[in-house]
Amino acid sequence: MEENPKAKYGHSRDKRTDCLQLVIALVITTDGFPLAYEVMDGNTSDRTTLRVFSTTSRRPMEKQNACG
Repeated sequence: MEENPKAKYGHSRDKRTDCLQLVIALVITTDGFPLAYEVMDGNTSDRTTLRVFSTTSRRPMEKQNACG
């Protein structure tokens, strides 16, 4: 398996202290459509996720081509 530099040990709500984690921040519309995302280190606190996400470059969701 390839190493991911963002994979870190952090607080696991599943009590899995043996697993590396990633944090994915996702911005959606009120209708539930995704607008942007950011992948953060696995030890990023939930309290700082919004601040980190709002100060970094946002990645717009790529449009899916139904034809291939």
